[in-house]
Amino acid sequence: REKAIIEIKKRRKIAEEAAKQSGRGNIPEICGIMSFDEAVNSILSAKKIYIQGAMSSGILASFMHVNNETGAVNDLQKIVKLTKAVAPKSIVHSDGVQALMKVKVNLLNLGVDMYSVSAHKVHAPRGVGGLYIRKGVRINPLILGGGQEKGLRSATENLAGIVAFSKILEKYDNMFSENVEKRKVVLDYLRQKISETMPEHIIVSPENSPHILMLALKGVRGEVMLHSLEDYGILIGVGSACSSKKGINKFQSLLSLDDEHKEGIIRVSVSETNTIEECDFFLEKLKYLTDKLTDYKRI
Repeated sequence: REKAIIEIKKRRKIAEEAAKQSGRGNIPEICGIMSFDEAVNSILSAKKIYIQGAMSSGILASFMHVNNETGAVNDLQKIVKLTKAVAPKSIVHSDGVQALMKVKVNLLNLGVDMYSVSAHKVHAPRGVGGLYIRKGVRINPLILGGGQEKGLRSATENLAGIVAFSKILEKYDNMFSENVEKRKVVLDYLRQKISETMPEHIIVSPENSPHILMLALKGVRGEVMLHSLEDYGILIGVGSACSSKKGINKFQSLLSLDDEHKEGIIRVSVSETNTIEECDFFLEKLKYLTDKLTDYKRI
């Protein structure tokens, strides 16, 4: 059967590569890689998604719950309902890596068929993750062998990592509301101070971002600012960790920034462990380096 794959341009690099890989074999063509607005409009109008007989044979749709570049929280429940209304046989997956313990997640209420998370986002060991699969949904294993994990993931399991992930999730669950408030205080403070002291920069992240603040710096390249802040022990990003330079450029084009801001994207992530004092130190250096690097550019 021919099937369509729908993904969103606000996507993780891994989703893009997975979609390309799935385009081989019995799924001959990738259909409908589009922007978020285009995807919603397509779901509502049921036009673009009809290609390749998607409505009769089903689609695989993958959406990020919390965007890893801007921190925007997608209305996943609404997206799932729209998708299922147009394509009842569709399988809806959500990348919940950035949502884990950052926003409330009730998988039954969301209605997703699959939901993936990663341990390192809650300070658990790297290389461990979790995948929720709704009862009745079947997937093919990537690793074949002894049949561990009900045949889905053969080979020796990382038991220590799994147990550590479980224990940390319990801890974070008990402190969920407290940690949400701590991150909100830090993000609100950064937003306010940047707006007051550096209004030339654009705050890209929406208000509902739970832990990410994306800025578009005026007249300063994001990569230059990243390395300059490193000298002061401040670590930021210019995109997600899984994005290539090409991927960053794709994302920049979606933001429709003017020429003075389009190369100035930086991404600041906060944790419940960050303090206002640390924010002040970051803001001080950001202001100093903005002025310094802008002056160099004039020369």
